[in-house]
Amino acid sequence: MRVGFDVAEAADGRQAIEKAVGFMPDLIFMDFVMPGQDGLATTRQLRQIPTCKKIVVIMISADNHVDFRKKSLNAGCDDFIGKPFQIDDIFDRLHVHLGLEWIYEEALDTDSAGSPEAASVEFPHRSELEALFEFARLGEITEIESCMNRIKAQDKKYLHFLMRIENFLSTYQFEKIMDFIKPKIFDN
Repeated sequence: MRVGFDVAEAADGRQAIEKAVGFMPDLIFMDFVMPGQDGLATTRQLRQIPTCKKIVVIMISADNHVDFRKKSLNAGCDDFIGKPFQIDDIFDRLHVHLGLEWIYEEALDTDSAGSPEAASVEFPHRSELEALFEFARLGEITEIESCMNRIKAQDKKYLHFLMRIENFLSTYQFEKIMDFIKPKIFDN
């Protein structure tokens, strides 16, 4: 999935601070649960650094209680997203805090069984389909892309298959990915 963002990822609070200082992002999605110090402590520490005071910080946590939301805001967060969340929650916050406007491209609907594209799709090995299905179920974009790259390296005959998956992935249609490959997994 490519939506045009430069992204950095941190494994813990200490690394989050280091990357924020070096990368200077416009926005940070801060997970509450991290190794070492939690997201609240990391946000407080981040807010002490003069160059990082204006970075938008959005806390992400499974604790959706009003008290925890208040703690997040008091620690210096600009907003809060509760788990589980949908990709639209992320896009909404990017719109609110960064003023981004989304322009959606209509995905090609190639689901019709009688279409020429459907007849020419060569599916990869079942183990790859099972992995893709599971990653789509979990909404794991990076893992789906890694799996697609692995399939692409195997054989050019999977090009139409990969184009269909990319089509669905480009608009976060994880259900359509699952529906597309499900018959090849469960009907065999």
